[in-house]
Amino acid sequence: EIFQVLEIDGEPVAVMGAVPDINQAIRYDEIPPKASPDIVRIAKMLWGLKVKKSINRCRVIFFGVRNAYRRKGLEAALFLSSLEGGRRVGYDLAGVGWIAEKNEPMISLIESMGGKKVCTHRIYADKGGFS
Repeated sequence: EIFQVLEIDGEPVAVMGAVPDINQAIRYDEIPPKASPDIVRIAKMLWGLKVKKSINRCRVIFFGVRNAYRRKGLEAALFLSSLEGGRRVGYDLAGVGWIAEKNEPMISLIESMGGKKVCTHRIYADKGGFS
């Protein structure tokens, strides 16, 4: 329901994939201190996950539309279909991140569906001051 491929005449032209947001279910109070080996920390963290029912959010990890099919409404159709599918399986919210600040068409689409910008991540180029 939260991973969808849109096809036209049997040809895939758009794809959207999301995963359950397990950050919601991690019991941070049960994660061992940094002094423990990484494998032990990861195992105990996964062991401490609450039941799946406690996860009501998903995170969109990829979204794409082939160039020839962009700006034809397929983006909105795919988002809406995924949103409805997510609701059917119990997700109330979806996180959509890592969208370029200047990707106005995507930002407008998300905002038109009720999405709100909550943070901005930036990448700064090294101009020779750091090695």
